[in-house]
Amino acid sequence: MPILRRLALPLTVLFVLAGCDSTDSGEDTFFLPAERVSFEFEFDGDALTPGELTEIASEGMQNLRVYIESSAFTVDDVVAVRLEEGSGTITVARPPDVSIEFIDRARLRLQQGTGAALTVADDAEITPTTSERTAALDIETVNLMDFAVTGDFGALLDLDPVTEVEGDFLITVTFNAVVEVRQ
Repeated sequence: MPILRRLALPLTVLFVLAGCDSTDSGEDTFFLPAERVSFEFEFDGDALTPGELTEIASEGMQNLRVYIESSAFTVDDVVAVRLEEGSGTITVARPPDVSIEFIDRARLRLQQGTGAALTVADDAEITPTTSERTAALDIETVNLMDFAVTGDFGALLDLDPVTEVEGDFLITVTFNAVVEVRQ
C-alpha cells in the first residue's frame, strides 16, 4: 500500500499532462485548413531587362482576415499565421506561347500599403514542373501575423529574364497560408 501512495502524485501529474494539447502559453489551439493565396501580375515584357530584377506590383490585394472570420473566428483568436514552406507556384498565363523558362530568377515580397515589404521567396531559381508554363516557387516559412490582423496586402514580384521578351504578360503566383487559432 505505501508504494501506491508514493506513486499516486507522479501518476496523477502524468495523466493530466498526457491529456493536454496546448501551446507554450497554456492555450489550446488548432490549425485552420490551409488557405490558398493567389496574386496576378500584368506587365509588358519590354519592361524587363536580362540580368536585373525588375519589380512588378500585383493587380489585386488579399485579405486573410476575411478567411479567418468566414471560419467563425476573429483576429483576437489568432495565435499565428505562417506561410507553408515550399507551397508556392508561379505560372505564365499569358502570352500562351511563352515558357516559364524565360525567367532566370524571381523574388516575391508581400506588402501592406507603402510600408516595408516582407520577402517570402528570395532569388528563387525557376525550374518547370509538369508543365512548361508552371514552376515551383520555394516559399519560406515566415510569420504573417501582422498581415492577417490588419487587412489587405499586396505582392511585389521581382523578375530577371534570361533574354529580352516582348508582349503582354500575365503571371500568377500562389502559395498556402496556415492560420493557428485558439479554441
